[in-house]
Amino acid sequence: MSVDLLTALVNTAPVGAAVLDTTLRYRWVNGTLCAMNGHSAEEHLGRLPSELLGELGAQLETLLRQVLRDNDPLLNYYFGGRRPGAAGYWMGSYYPLRNAAGELIGIGAIVTDVTEHERTSARERQFLTGLVQVAQAVASHADSQEVLAVVAREAAEMLDLDGAVVASFHPDGVSLEGRWGNVTVVSEPGTVLPTATMPVTELVRGTGQPQRQVTEAPDAFGFRSRVAAPILVEGALWGAVKAGSPRMVALPDDAEVRLGRFADLVGLAVANATEQRRLIEQASRDALTGLRNRRAFQERIASEAQRATRHVTSFSLVLLDIDEFKAVNDIHGHDVGDEVLVEVARRLCEEVRAEDLIARIGGEEFAWILPDVGSAGALMAAERARLLIADTPFRDVGPVTVSAGVANFEEAGDADLLFRQADRALYEAKRRGRNRCVRHSDLGDGCVREPAGRARSARVAEQAHALPALRALARAIDAKDPATFQHSERVAQLARQLADLLGWPRPRALALRDAALLHDVGKIGIPEQLLFKPGPLTSEEYEQVKTHARLSCQIAREVVNPEQAAWILHHHERWDGGGYPAGLAGEEIPDGAQLLALADAWDAMTVARPYGEPLSQTEALRECLTAAGRQFAPAAVDALRTLAPTDPRADGPRARRTGLAASPGRSPVATTRAGAALPADIRPMTEAARVAPGRTVRPFPAGGSCQ
Repeated sequence: MSVDLLTALVNTAPVGAAVLDTTLRYRWVNGTLCAMNGHSAEEHLGRLPSELLGELGAQLETLLRQVLRDNDPLLNYYFGGRRPGAAGYWMGSYYPLRNAAGELIGIGAIVTDVTEHERTSARERQFLTGLVQVAQAVASHADSQEVLAVVAREAAEMLDLDGAVVASFHPDGVSLEGRWGNVTVVSEPGTVLPTATMPVTELVRGTGQPQRQVTEAPDAFGFRSRVAAPILVEGALWGAVKAGSPRMVALPDDAEVRLGRFADLVGLAVANATEQRRLIEQASRDALTGLRNRRAFQERIASEAQRATRHVTSFSLVLLDIDEFKAVNDIHGHDVGDEVLVEVARRLCEEVRAEDLIARIGGEEFAWILPDVGSAGALMAAERARLLIADTPFRDVGPVTVSAGVANFEEAGDADLLFRQADRALYEAKRRGRNRCVRHSDLGDGCVREPAGRARSARVAEQAHALPALRALARAIDAKDPATFQHSERVAQLARQLADLLGWPRPRALALRDAALLHDVGKIGIPEQLLFKPGPLTSEEYEQVKTHARLSCQIAREVVNPEQAAWILHHHERWDGGGYPAGLAGEEIPDGAQLLALADAWDAMTVARPYGEPLSQTEALRECLTAAGRQFAPAAVDALRTLAPTDPRADGPRARRTGLAASPGRSPVATTRAGAALPADIRPMTEAARVAPGRTVRPFPAGGSCQ
C-alpha cells in the first residue's frame, strides 16, 4: 500500500487522529479531528492544545504529560468539555511514539467523538427516570389524577418542553385527565371537551400514531409547538399524552419516537392505576348497597375535619337509621330486608350532591357528610331524604320510614364529637316517635351552655353523647339517697380519667364514660330497703342485690354497643375470680369493666353511705393498693395512684391535695375510721363482706351474656 493511499485513509477515517511532539505541539492532524476541534490543519500545526481549545486543551495537555512521564499508553480516556461552538464528549487513546532507535519522539492520539451517544444515553436515562417516577406514583396508591399529572410532568421534561396534558378519548370529545407546567386551564379534570379544542390529539385518535404541529396560532392549551402520542390500555386506544410550548420552538427530531415509547409504557401504568383504583374502590364500598362503607366514611370525616380546621370552614353530618328495621327482617325475612336496604340507599342517593359522601356504617344506619353546608341546610336535606323514603311504599313491605340526627362541625370542633352529637340527635328523633329529623343544636340539655356558676355546666358539656331517657333514670336512682347523689357521674368521670392515663384512644375513653353513666341503672329493680339497709344483708338479700349488674346490662344494651354492655355486665368481677356475675378472673375481665370496678369502689369508699362512714382518700388508696392483684387490676390501681398521689402510710395535708374530684358540695372526709363496713359488692376487702354471719354466699352462675 502506498504512503499516499495510507495518508488518504487516515485523513478520511471516522475517528480523529493526531501526532504531537514532546513539547505537546501538533505536528500532524487528520480531517476528522479538524472537524471535531473546529480548526483547520494549518491552525493546528505548531500550536499547543490549550492555544486551540482553551480549558479543554489544558485538560488534554495534563493527560499527555502523564503519557510522556510514564512512557505508557493511556487508553479510552473519557472526558467532556466545550469545543468551538458547542459542548461535547470524547473518548481518547494516547500512545508514546518512538523512532527506530527506541527514542521517545512524540505522542500519537486517536479520538472518538461520543457526544451524540452521550446525548442519546442521557435521553434514555431521562426516559427511564420518567417511567420510574410514574411507577412510583402508581405504587403509592395515588389517585388517577395524581398519576396522570406525574405522566404529564415527565413527558414535558423528557422533551425539554414547557408543559403537557393527558387526555382520554370519548365518543363526543376528549377529557382532560392530567396536566403539568405552562398549560392554559380550559376545564376541570374529567370534563369532556369538543374535539376541535385539541386538533393534534384528534390526529392521534384518527391515525393511532404520534403527531407533531408547530403553528403561529396556539391551541386551547396555549401550545404553539406540540407533539402527541397515543396511550393504549390493554390494547385499546385510551387517550393521548401531549407535550408542548407556547413558544415557536424546534421540536427534537426524535420527539415522536421518544414520546411514543413513553406513552406505550404509560399505558401499562394507567391500566395498573385503574386496577388499583378499582380494588381500593371495592374495599371502600358496602357490598350490598354499593354505598361507601364505614372505613371510607371514617377517612372522609377525618379529612373534612382537617380541611375545616385548616381553612376555617365547616361541614355537616347526618346520621339516618331505618325505623323498626328488625321487624322487617322478622316478618318478611332477611332477603326482603336486604331489598329494603338497597332501595333506601338508592333513594338517599337521589338527594346527594357530587361533593357529598353517603355511607352505610351499620346494619340499617347511614351517614351523610355535606361539605360547606350549615346545620340548617343539612336539616333541610335530611328532611327531603326522609320524605322521599316515607312517601313511596316499599315492595312487599309497605311504608318504611327513617329517623335522622343532624350536627355541624362548627359546633362540635372535632370529628369524634361531631359524630356523637349527630348520634345523640338521632337518638332523640327515635325517642320522639321516629320518622323525623332532629338537629343537635336544637336540643336544650345537650348543647345550651348554662351559666358558668352552675355546678352542672361542666358535666353537661362533657355529656354530648347523652342517652337522655336512661341517664335520667340513672340520675333518679342516684337521687333516691343524698349519699349516692351524682354517683354515676363521679364514677364516669373517674373511669374516663383512668382510661386516659392508660392511653386509651379518646373515642373508647368516652364510650367507657357513657357506659359508666348507666352502670347502676339496673338498681331500679332492687327494693329500696335492700339498697339502703344499714345492717348486714342475708345471703338471699345479697343475691338479689347482685342481680343489678345483669339487669343494668339488659336495660342499657339497646342504646350501647356490645363492648359497652360487657363493661356494664362485668363491673363487679374480681381480679382473683371471686366476683360476679360470671366469676371472671384476670385478663378475662373486659378492660373497661376493670376500670369501672375500681372507679365504682373508690366512690363507694370515699362517700358517706347508710351502712358506714366514708374513708379518707388516703385510707381508700391504701385499701386499693392492698387489693391490687386480688380484687382490682394492678394496672388500674397504678393509674389511680397517679390520680391520687397521696402517701398511703399516713393521712395529712398531702392527702387532701389529690387529683380526684370530691363529690359536689362535699369535702373529702379527712378523719374517719379505717375498714368502714361497705356492701360486699363494692367493698374492696372480701373479709368484711356485708353478709350475715353463718350464711353461705352462693356464687352467681357463670356466663358472660346479659340475655
